[in-house]
Amino acid sequence: MKHLLSLAIATVVLVCTCTLHVGAQTDTTKVMKNTLDLKLVELEKPYMAVTGGTTTFTFDSKPGFVNSTTFGAVFGYGTSNTEFASTIIQRNSGGLHLHYSKAGDSLGGKASVESWRFGLEVSKSYGYALNEAGTSSLDLGSSSAGLNWSVLSFPSIGADSAIAAQLQNRFDGLRFGESARASIGYTIAEPVSLGVGFEWTQMYERHMFWYWLMSGTIEAISSAIGNEFVKAVGKSSPWAVPIIHFIVRNGITMGFKALRQNQMNWPFDTAAPLNFFNYSVNVTLRF
Repeated sequence: MKHLLSLAIATVVLVCTCTLHVGAQTDTTKVMKNTLDLKLVELEKPYMAVTGGTTTFTFDSKPGFVNSTTFGAVFGYGTSNTEFASTIIQRNSGGLHLHYSKAGDSLGGKASVESWRFGLEVSKSYGYALNEAGTSSLDLGSSSAGLNWSVLSFPSIGADSAIAAQLQNRFDGLRFGESARASIGYTIAEPVSLGVGFEWTQMYERHMFWYWLMSGTIEAISSAIGNEFVKAVGKSSPWAVPIIHFIVRNGITMGFKALRQNQMNWPFDTAAPLNFFNYSVNVTLRF
């Protein structure tokens, strides 16, 4: 009964949202732009980024894992412009990412995780130009990878036999998940940027499509409201856009990650995901 009630509420929200959206937007290009929050037709400059850092894990609010060393790379296309003011630089990008987490040595009876993770990601940042040409900037960004897959294994299953059995039965092998990353970067001079980031990835034991869709729709509505707020700020106070965008966008995405930390398709009563918390540094080259 609880599942049916939650599903009914989410369905009504989805139908109402779609109806309003179609009624308000008749231009296909605008619909795609609002849906993806990314001007794909304008992504023209290739870029690549390499990352390195450390990853911690939790499952069902239980730490019990050793840290992993994680390396990654992203290949894609992007663009930059000055939407709100000549001193505020907007960067959009999208591409393919690949990350490898090397399991650490098991200590104190803790479990260890090894994984290969790949998928699609999109990023958006606003930055403050540090010179007149705009070739140097301080960038505050938000990224999401809603289509993520990981190949997981557990070299050490840890001392907790109940958790060990769940990890092996639920997550061993190929699993679907989602990621979100908050980042701060410094573009030294085109094309080189240095940055730091925090990424929260959640891997699901199975892909429950309808629950995932409804949960994602609630997040999408929240994101759309957040985007409109950022645009409103940009019209009246362009200088505040990078900070407000960073706080609003990452607040929404990380907030939903927190809500799903122990049930993968919140607000539906579903199983807990495996949570990855990655802290990294990165170097980006834009060509």
